[in-house]
Amino acid sequence: RARLAVVQRQLDRVNALAFSPDGSLLATGGGEPSRSGELKLWSTADGTLARDLGSVHSDCVLAVAFSPRGDRLATGGADRFARITEVGTGKLLRSLEGHTHHVMAVAWLAHGGVLASAGAEGVVKIWNAQTGDRLKNVDSFGKEVTGLRAVGLTNQFVAVAGSGKSRVVRENGEKVRDLPSASSFFQALSTPRDGTWAAVAADD
Repeated sequence: RARLAVVQRQLDRVNALAFSPDGSLLATGGGEPSRSGELKLWSTADGTLARDLGSVHSDCVLAVAFSPRGDRLATGGADRFARITEVGTGKLLRSLEGHTHHVMAVAWLAHGGVLASAGAEGVVKIWNAQTGDRLKNVDSFGKEVTGLRAVGLTNQFVAVAGSGKSRVVRENGEKVRDLPSASSFFQALSTPRDGTWAAVAADD
């Protein structure tokens, strides 16, 4: 049965939420636009602050995602960086640089070795999460990439964009297929654990 825990007020708006795989932690990302980023971990048992990860980003945090084992947290920000932070210590492990606009979404493959980040410049970047090396750029989305999710236990991601385009790509950047497009802006994306479906919300 679902429960509701009330957590403390943040500095400014909250833009992103993610539960840890075991459900014990809730990560919240936000901050003051153009001034600071804010990243916090909360205990879901009682809503208390478990760890303040401080200003991992210098501008608003727009995306958060726990690694499959729950030991790392990937974030994307308006500062154009994707970053990987160690959950247990709060140590910054990797700064992934290369986006030229806001990083709007981040997603891990099930094995935890590969991370993808989606940019408002219309590019998905695929990274080696261990070394921080960029493996591939995936472009031609037309507008900002607004949603990014792993496809079950496969080596694939699904991405959707403001252009109404949606696409499945492998971790090496190869296109698997285009999904049905829309005439309006795609705002949000979700996939189930088995990766069978993709649900997309659009402006229409």
